[in-house]
Amino acid sequence: MIYSFSYGLNPKTQRGGDSPVFAFSGRDLLLKVEGSSLTVPCYAETVASFPVLMDQNYIGELSGLPVYAYSMDGTPKDLPLGWKLFPLRSLYGLLSDSVMKAAATAVQILDWDKNHRYCGRCGTPTERSSIDRSKVCPACGARYFPHISPAVIVAVLKGDEILLAHNSRFKDSVYSLLAGFIEPGENLEEGARREILEEVSVEIGEMSYFGSQSWPFPDSLMIGFIARYKSGDIRVDGDEITDAAWFKRDELPELPSGGSISRSIIDWFAKYGGEKSEE
Repeated sequence: MIYSFSYGLNPKTQRGGDSPVFAFSGRDLLLKVEGSSLTVPCYAETVASFPVLMDQNYIGELSGLPVYAYSMDGTPKDLPLGWKLFPLRSLYGLLSDSVMKAAATAVQILDWDKNHRYCGRCGTPTERSSIDRSKVCPACGARYFPHISPAVIVAVLKGDEILLAHNSRFKDSVYSLLAGFIEPGENLEEGARREILEEVSVEIGEMSYFGSQSWPFPDSLMIGFIARYKSGDIRVDGDEITDAAWFKRDELPELPSGGSISRSIIDWFAKYGGEKSEE
């Protein structure tokens, strides 16, 4: 049974017919469907049904088996019985954490491979490096690594309340934490303070680290913080944030689905009320 994922650059063992395959059409993942069961297909059954797979990239191991990512761009929309494409975001909570970690790695590696086929400096076709995860220009020597965008996500606490906001991209009734990308020259704390002030006109004080999550939509690294309210009245920017309010843990609104760090932080607040866990 597949139960753990480890990232890698070079396979320790050769690919076999039972090697798991993460094949994507755009950002939709190909899975085998049997009743309510969803499974990642193996190489032998995938190539038997889909003989044309492109952009092979080794990404690591699942329980000792080498794992590869493939692009299915150009594959017919009508798939054989028992196969289905699923938006990656919809699979959180349906597949194990280790499989989702492998899938998130795979889709980001495929994006990097597709987006850096030519040198951005001189236009020469790039080549894959044999020593690290990069694409190298043989003409000018430019090197391109997979793109990772650091972003902060912050739970602002005021007494026994948490600040939650409705983003214009959310469903109408969903509220979540405030988040944003780090700008050039900023550290994480500066970015968090700027984002909160820009979006809801609130200043935050003491901050503590909660955790992080790779979030492949498209290439974020989410760094979570717990922050204490310092000053200011809520005034939303009216563009990205359309509403925000303070909520007690027994009066929370509709929240984002499980699997995200935002939901993990809110669940922590709902359980402990902003106090540190003794666990």
